[in-house]
Amino acid sequence: PQNMSPAMKVAALIAMAAAAAGLVASEPPKSLSSEHDRIIVKHRPQGATSALFELHYFCLQGLGELPRLMLEVTQTPYDSVMYFSSKEYKTFAPFGQMPVLHVKKEDGSEAWLAQSGSIVRYLSKKLGLSGGSEEEESMVDMVFEGSKDIMGKKAAVHEAMGSGSTDAQRLRMYLEKSEALLGSK
Repeated sequence: PQNMSPAMKVAALIAMAAAAAGLVASEPPKSLSSEHDRIIVKHRPQGATSALFELHYFCLQGLGELPRLMLEVTQTPYDSVMYFSSKEYKTFAPFGQMPVLHVKKEDGSEAWLAQSGSIVRYLSKKLGLSGGSEEEESMVDMVFEGSKDIMGKKAAVHEAMGSGSTDAQRLRMYLEKSEALLGSK
């Protein structure tokens, strides 16, 4: 529908794709606060049949997006468990909030990791994205921390380029410094 926000269009498409794949048997949600069962999308690249990771987050982009992208880029099998209005995650989430990464270890044990930064750092090490030396690892961590500063000022993207607001100036500075740092990488 024309009056749906971009996030709702994505949520509806995901719900319809999951229904078409036989993952759910209900109508797509009308809003993110709709009563709707969680959706599980199984990512199985290269013929993988199982996954050691389950990423639990809301059916939207946000703090769960970077861990999801890390798993996708590295072609790591995982289950994306997406929630709408349900609060069932509060029963297993260490701090009662998401994102949460459920790690199923090969020895049969499991772990539940919370806090987006902790999940990103864990996955970067586990997936070989954290650098090959202490210096590279520190650079990766520095860029990650810098990206959080940029995300904190993302609303300033909509301000005019010549805007003198403090947020717009800081965003411009973060982006320029990041580009200078990463431009040759």
